[in-house]
Amino acid sequence: MSTTPGKKPAAAASKKSGLKTFKPGDILFNEGDVAESLFIIQRGQIRLYRPKGRGFVEIGVLRAGEVIGEMAYFDEKARRRSCSAAAMVTTEMVEISFTAFEKTLQGLNPWFKTIINTLADRLRKTNERVKELGSNSIGYGSGGKVADYKFFQNVDIIRILSLIYMAFKTHGEEKDGVMTMHMNVLKFYTGDVFNVQDVKFEEFFLLLKDEGYLELGQDDDGAMKLIQVANLERIKFVMGFLNSQRRTDDAKKLKISYKCESFLKKILDQLTLKGETGTGVECDISVILADFEKKGTPMSEEDLRDAIQHKFCDDLVVGEANKITSTVNYDLLKKMFNDAPINQIYKPEIKISEGFCSITMQVNSKHFHAANALHGSVLFKMLDDSAFFAANSVELDFFVLTGTFTTKFLKPINEGAITAEGEIVNQSGRKILAKSTVKNQFGDPIATGEGIFIISSIKISDLV
Repeated sequence: MSTTPGKKPAAAASKKSGLKTFKPGDILFNEGDVAESLFIIQRGQIRLYRPKGRGFVEIGVLRAGEVIGEMAYFDEKARRRSCSAAAMVTTEMVEISFTAFEKTLQGLNPWFKTIINTLADRLRKTNERVKELGSNSIGYGSGGKVADYKFFQNVDIIRILSLIYMAFKTHGEEKDGVMTMHMNVLKFYTGDVFNVQDVKFEEFFLLLKDEGYLELGQDDDGAMKLIQVANLERIKFVMGFLNSQRRTDDAKKLKISYKCESFLKKILDQLTLKGETGTGVECDISVILADFEKKGTPMSEEDLRDAIQHKFCDDLVVGEANKITSTVNYDLLKKMFNDAPINQIYKPEIKISEGFCSITMQVNSKHFHAANALHGSVLFKMLDDSAFFAANSVELDFFVLTGTFTTKFLKPINEGAITAEGEIVNQSGRKILAKSTVKNQFGDPIATGEGIFIISSIKISDLV
């Protein structure tokens, strides 16, 4: 959300009064721009900042009901903007030209205008003091040189994540497997207790929301201020990982570029769609590179170097017709299932593909209840497992956990083979809805189930 050289503010095209709408990231004005109007925020949030070195000094965040840009009106000598402003979210504001504002002031008593001018002068001097002292948003490289600008330092991220986790653990309420808490509670901790900058909290909160770590719902008053977290342990995991990386020597840190991450996602998508399994699955890198080129995304095989270095995949191989391939491990889910101690009792056979799982086992009299039929716990396990692995087949990094699961037993069974088939119904954020059916050897349904599965912070790689 920094100022782009040559980019004109969104408000520059119009100098007339009226209602204006700004999209996230739109620049209202830059420091030093000629000022011809002020704004009253009707809905949304505006970030105020000032350039310093290669970074910025964050001044604050303005919200609905507040005025922005009025300082320039009282600076009659220059009529220049004293700071830069940008929309953080979709924002609606009433723009009032200085010409219209001047007509309003002309109707006031002279002594009232004097008070306004005096207050404006004091505020301007305070802003100048902030400009001299502020340096909290600048990163420094070796030798004391100014490094590339970083809006979030690692310590900022860890601090905010810790506060979110602590607040939810203390005040969160669980409902249907989802933790909820009102925004005002979190704001109390971040703002009043720990003095986290508003602009950093707001930006990071939006980032967590965009990445699916949390969602916003309506509170009792209908305002979108109810924070919902389906997987609080995932936040704890990220917090712990970042903290451990912060304390790790630079040479040992896990460093994967954004391009490499995009590359790995494409690899996983390709193998999942093909239904490939095995510990050494060949992936067609040439197809992925061609797809990037088609979309105009600059990418080369060198961008996969980080993944190779950290052993996410093997070295690239160039074959016939310059086809580039790499070997990737995709067989973690099946190994995890077969190694589970409980499956040494039932000895099932499992098949997994994208969004689907089937499990087959022989009915054994050892699993009968008193009426000489298969115990419902066995049917529940098959229903839950088939739906679970169907859900986990589309999440290759983290273990999913059963949130809720309901079953319906249709008829008893006491012989032959039974097969459970699970499939995904839909996915919303961290929650996956899946259903399953157990059939006898003739294809007749004997039990059905449906449940919600939540993506946890437990790495699959840690379980195999």
